[in-house]
Amino acid sequence: MINKVFSANLIAFFFLGGWISEGFTQQSTSSFFDTKLINLQTDKTVNKKELDFKIIHRFGSIGTDRGGIHTLFGLEHIQNVRFGFEYGLSDNIQLGFGRSKIKEHLDFNIKTSLLEKTIDSTYRFSLTFFSSFALSPQRNTQNLYARFTDRFSYVHQFIASMAFKERFSLLCSPMVHHRNSILRKTNALNQSEDQNTLFALPVAARYRLNKFWALHAEYVHVFSSYREKNPDFPYHHPVALGFEFFTGGHVFSLNVSNASGITAHDLIPVNFENFWDGGLKFGFTISRTFKF
Repeated sequence: MINKVFSANLIAFFFLGGWISEGFTQQSTSSFFDTKLINLQTDKTVNKKELDFKIIHRFGSIGTDRGGIHTLFGLEHIQNVRFGFEYGLSDNIQLGFGRSKIKEHLDFNIKTSLLEKTIDSTYRFSLTFFSSFALSPQRNTQNLYARFTDRFSYVHQFIASMAFKERFSLLCSPMVHHRNSILRKTNALNQSEDQNTLFALPVAARYRLNKFWALHAEYVHVFSSYREKNPDFPYHHPVALGFEFFTGGHVFSLNVSNASGITAHDLIPVNFENFWDGGLKFGFTISRTFKF
């Protein structure tokens, strides 16, 4: 039933995206350099007939008992890495594919610009929709996957962005994440069970220093009673700080985050490290755009 609903939503979304794109003649004027900030999606889409290749790397923890000088503050460990491609079908619709180390996730996604409005040539508001499907081909060591469809997970989100004079930008992207199969566990403190479907509210802020440099911060709040002060499943909401610079054809980002997950499929359900207690991880992103 879940897969049928997802298929119907995806077909409807392709139709909706194609219909919306007919009303746009200009390419997206996003104030962001890239389609992804640190862990979160931005409102930017790849331009028509352009291919964006992205490498995202997340090292080990800096200050926990698994970090410190003996691991060169986490740089000797690789927590996660993702290779991804995004192609612009039009100036407002893109398709993407990527592969992550965690759970060996293969994710397929689509992003479309729904609305873009400039107010008094000073403020810019945009609304974008992002949808992603992921498949985990990892070995079934925990007997989590009784059926092939148990390996599927989905993410749907609206991305609302407001830019102030192209310098300061705010982003809010309410999200729903669904996993077809989970381990049914209970929080011993409040007797809450883990759920297949999780809701999250990511927010981000970005300050553009000049045409080439920018600073940014992210926070993701996951609504889950099971994850609240769970003694057997410690969970900390994802936090990230970083800066990026644009060279024309490349976008480079250096950052720190308490999250190992790079996509929402890994970022939302599991996050053990505390940002304020040494659970930081160095990371970087390299993005290169090719024109066809």
